Amino acid sequence: MANPKDPKEWSFSFSDFPEDVQLCILSFLSLPDIANFACTSKRSVSLCCNDTKLWFALCQRRWGPKTQINKWGGGQITYKLLYKTLTQWENLIGFWRHCGRAGLSGQCPRLIIFEWGPSFVFGSRVCPSKNGTYHVTKSPFLWMGISPDGQIVYFLDLEGQTEIPSGDFGSWLEFVCMDQNLVPANVNFMAYNCREFLVT
Repeated sequence: MANPKDPKEWSFSFSDFPEDVQLCILSFLSLPDIANFACTSKRSVSLCCNDTKLWFALCQRRWGPKTQINKWGGGQITYKLLYKTLTQWENLIGFWRHCGRAGLSGQCPRLIIFEWGPSFVFGSRVCPSKNGTYHVTKSPFLWMGISPDGQIVYFLDLEGQTEIPSGDFGSWLEFVCMDQNLVPANVNFMAYNCREFLVT
């Protein structure tokens, strides 16, 4: 008969857990910790190299409530690429102070906001309402996404009139090509954790 006070009777290894439980636990670890875990056995290596299992679990836990991770890149990109990209972009989310020259209207909004879309990130200029109230208006000016072939794409909205798409970014790219107000752009991150960036 087993002795309940003997710790050896109750010990078991990590591999005794079902795979979905293992993936859930791993999704809470940092990438260096996952790399260390992968060095422990051949089974660990295969689990950590599986894009649709581990990298999906990492993306789902971190950004699942904010965006639809399976729609990024039309569902055709690796979750490892998505993890790398969103790790950088998530630091943009929120309000920013705008520094730069005035736009076409002669005014330069001092506040911009970046938000999650279903399969993209977009930035909007925040301007005071023209009717003298405390209301503000948001006009999108920058769209950031991943194409189905894994290319990082940025589009600048010169007029700030494009509506926020409700579908996936891949199908929206077709619309972008027909919209004359949207032009391809480059975004350069000038400091660690995206504390400064330049749109050209």
